[in-house]
Amino acid sequence: MTELLRYKALPNYELLPEGNERYWEKMREFFKGQPGFIPPMALGTAAIAINDNNDIVAAGVLQMVTYMGPIRIAEDYRNEVDFMTMKKILDGSFSAGKRGSLIIQGYIALTADERQAQLAEFCGMKRIKPIVLIQNFLDTDQIPVGG
Repeated sequence: MTELLRYKALPNYELLPEGNERYWEKMREFFKGQPGFIPPMALGTAAIAINDNNDIVAAGVLQMVTYMGPIRIAEDYRNEVDFMTMKKILDGSFSAGKRGSLIIQGYIALTADERQAQLAEFCGMKRIKPIVLIQNFLDTDQIPVGG
C-alpha cells in the first residue's frame, strides 16, 4: 500500500468547529468496539492519519485522566486513619449528581509503594498489570509517581 497519508491534530484550528466535530465523531467510530475511552473534544486532543478517501486509518488520543494521588498518611497516624472513609469521600465525586466533564470514567491510582497498593486494593480498587510509560516534560528527573 503506497497511499500518501495526511496527518492532522484535532481539534484543528484551521477547521471550522463543525469540521472538528465531524472528525472527532469519525474518530469515535474508528475506535468503536475497541478498548479505551474517547473523551469529549473539549477535554482531549488527538493526532489522526487520514487516507485518500478521507477515512481515519490511525489515531492517538491525549486526554486528562482523574487519578488518586498523592496519598500520604503521617507515620504516627498510620494505624489511626480510616483510609476507607477518605476513599468514600473521593468516590462521592462520581455520584450521578456530581458527574462533571472531568469526572467521567472513574479513576486510577498510581504508586510505586506496595503498602499503598495493598491499601487501595483493600478499599475495592482492582490491581491490573499495565505497561506504564512516562513522558516527562518537567525540568527534573523526578518521576511524579515514585520508582
